[in-house]
Amino acid sequence: MSPGFGRWFVVALCLLAFVGRLAVGFWLQPLAGRIEPAGLGAAIGLAGLVVSVGVPLWSHVRVSRPRRHPVALAVDARHERFVVPAALFWRGVQAIAASWIGGGFVMVKRVPDGDGVRVAALGDAFPLSVAMLVVTFGAAGLLLFANRPSLVLDRAGLTIRWLGWRQVIKWDDLLPGGPAPPATRGLTSQITLYLRPLVPEAMMPSAHVPVGQLGVSPAFLAATIRHYVEQPERRPSIGKAEELTRLRAAFAG
Repeated sequence: MSPGFGRWFVVALCLLAFVGRLAVGFWLQPLAGRIEPAGLGAAIGLAGLVVSVGVPLWSHVRVSRPRRHPVALAVDARHERFVVPAALFWRGVQAIAASWIGGGFVMVKRVPDGDGVRVAALGDAFPLSVAMLVVTFGAAGLLLFANRPSLVLDRAGLTIRWLGWRQVIKWDDLLPGGPAPPATRGLTSQITLYLRPLVPEAMMPSAHVPVGQLGVSPAFLAATIRHYVEQPERRPSIGKAEELTRLRAAFAG
């Protein structure tokens, strides 16, 4: 599945999660509130909440979950660099969850002389609902389209790009012999980069690459970084397609 199609597929699932959460709040929960015994009605309302978020998440996992991590980097020949993009899978999970939560922020009130509910439009309720929707959908949009976190490799060094800031590390500031692949797998796995201390007696500084959130093989990325740290003569080739082919032949296994 192409990254472009995958991103818009997740957008559709975000809308499904939002509409599902609204349907539970506006229709299912008022209906379940009239069911006796009360425990059965509460169980039905809870089941509706689980289904409204579970179906979009399950669909995303089935379609978007990578069967294996890619070993290729993205070639940015114009700027002579390799780019490691953010993994769509984890961003999609977070965006769907944010959209579902946004549906729950729509404030409702009971219809007079009835069991139904409608959007609360009095006082500060409606502006607050709109504000919370802007925040949650803005967060979902940033997760899907901002490509953060990501990593850039160029001739000068590494740039770890987070949502609101970046960390630049020069190749010569990294200690040879590392980094090692992460010991754990999953969203929170990291590659630790050890830097040369400013003074010999100082504690060894370090930086962390959130490889669990990146669309690349952790072992391949660790080997690539170690390669450029220990072989500075190869750095001028960074950003070239033939260099990427050589890296894949050397470290893809």
